Amino acid sequence: NRVKYCTYCILGESLFWFPVALLPSLFTAHQISWLIFFISLTTIAGYCSQPSWISLITDSIPQKSWGKFFGWRGRLIGTLGLAASFTAGWFLNLFPKGQTIGFVILFLIAGTARFIAAFFMSRMYEPGWTPKKESYFSYWQFIERLPYSNFAQFTLYAALLGFATQ
Repeated sequence: NRVKYCTYCILGESLFWFPVALLPSLFTAHQISWLIFFISLTTIAGYCSQPSWISLITDSIPQKSWGKFFGWRGRLIGTLGLAASFTAGWFLNLFPKGQTIGFVILFLIAGTARFIAAFFMSRMYEPGWTPKKESYFSYWQFIERLPYSNFAQFTLYAALLGFATQ
């Protein structure tokens, strides 16, 4: 069930934001290491849901509308992401330098927002899906196809680019 899997991934992502928010009070030693650890878990949980979510969306939207939908979605995410960055910067500027309360509030908002997203994801309709026989392959078969498969090469490229930039 793709909806359930995506919901669990988003819930995991949501839950990992809370230790990030409470980092100053939970951990007194090695705070940077803990920050990297929890941000890594948040990112991994977020990325784990993406293949299932894309599969779900492409089954829910007619193929001729994919370009329009994903273009609109990309513009919306870019615009809202930029606006959120500016708003967060403005918000952090309201607090005296050296205090972490602004970051705590922002990370709590992030965790709460992802929790709300998980709720809405859990209510999403899942169209039926029957995999084709040729769709089944193991991880090692995928690795073996890497030199010959455009899909495998693109997947590796996208994974490495995401890892390098996130």
